Amino acid sequence: TVVTRSLEREAVTDHPHHKGLWLSVDEVNEHKHWMEGQKIRTENVEILEAEGDPASFRVHNTWLDKNGEPLLNETTTVRIHGDRTIAYDVSLSPARDEA
Repeated sequence: TVVTRSLEREAVTDHPHHKGLWLSVDEVNEHKHWMEGQKIRTENVEILEAEGDPASFRVHNTWLDKNGEPLLNETTTVRIHGDRTIAYDVSLSPARDEA
């Protein structure tokens, strides 16, 4: 395994939100998720295909509002091909009805 950056917050001073592939969304209903202003909680990771071309996995995240309440549900599927092509498919849906 090759790691080019530490994931420890204290070790990263320039762009702490750069931990690999990521989705860039600045604001959702006035809740700032850019640069980890509000938390995105990983619920689970599923290995869909551990070997082959493509290998794939799915991540389920919950985006939290400033009070720590669920705001968005995220499902991301990543497919990694043998030629180093990466397909990154993201689906976002509301975690609750906004009245």
